[in-house]
Amino acid sequence: MAAIPAAFGVASAFYQRCAERKDNLRFSAPGEFVDIGNRRLHVIRSGSGRPVVVVLPALSTPAVEWVRVQRALTSLTDSTVLVVDRAGIGWSDPAPWPRTLSTMADEVHQLLAGLGLKEPVILVGHSVGGLIARLYAARHRERVAQLILVDSSHEDQNKHLHRFDRTVGDGELWRGALRYRLRLLGWYRWRKQFFRGDELVRVAAREVPADLVDAHIARDFTTSRRRAVVQEFGPDGVPVEDAGSCPRGRGGGAVPRRGRGRPSRTTRPLLGYGAIATSSIAAGPRLLRTCA
Repeated sequence: MAAIPAAFGVASAFYQRCAERKDNLRFSAPGEFVDIGNRRLHVIRSGSGRPVVVVLPALSTPAVEWVRVQRALTSLTDSTVLVVDRAGIGWSDPAPWPRTLSTMADEVHQLLAGLGLKEPVILVGHSVGGLIARLYAARHRERVAQLILVDSSHEDQNKHLHRFDRTVGDGELWRGALRYRLRLLGWYRWRKQFFRGDELVRVAAREVPADLVDAHIARDFTTSRRRAVVQEFGPDGVPVEDAGSCPRGRGGGAVPRRGRGRPSRTTRPLLGYGAIATSSIAAGPRLLRTCA
């Protein structure tokens, strides 16, 4: 009897490998690759002017989901907008373990150096990207002209939400990571594409432009993305050793920690990270697209 699930697992892995190899031949990267040492990160660039805007998307979210906002910004302004695929997501190379907010912030620094950007940038962080952006800004204030937090996550959000919903907590993150890790990706891909293909297309069409729908679906089923989801699900938070790097407000007090706040299309000012102007927007890219 044990041979049946083993054979099923082998068949799933074989189908996944063949399908992924086929997708790699069909869909080339829409952006450029930036060498950050021993790996490459994929970045989608739009525009060629100033200022330079760098977008760090949400947990396990590919850069293509920000392309509509990116195109709208560059059509209305003279800016250059760069949207980043973090390690293992989209077309970026996977990263080794362990994976923490600290290492992700270091990758932002390596990325900006690899892009040859000398002047300060406008750094945008969406959801968990907001945590990474805050940590990077605290370490490298001179490299950030403005910090924009879009529906940002907060390092203590699970602790505070747990007071209202006991199911929310680090345990939930570990369970989510475990579910992803144990998923038979080949079987999951086959079942989704053959029985719910129309739904996949409809969902993707809401997230990305029409010319990127098929590629978005294909990259969503890669082994490297599953690995990245598990890595980013890990409830590491801001490491203890970085506590001394936390920025201070203008009055010398610690910058107040913010949760998601109430949904709003307006930008609300926060205390500055030293000389860095900081804004918070309670809206994800889908809502921002409707406002563009």
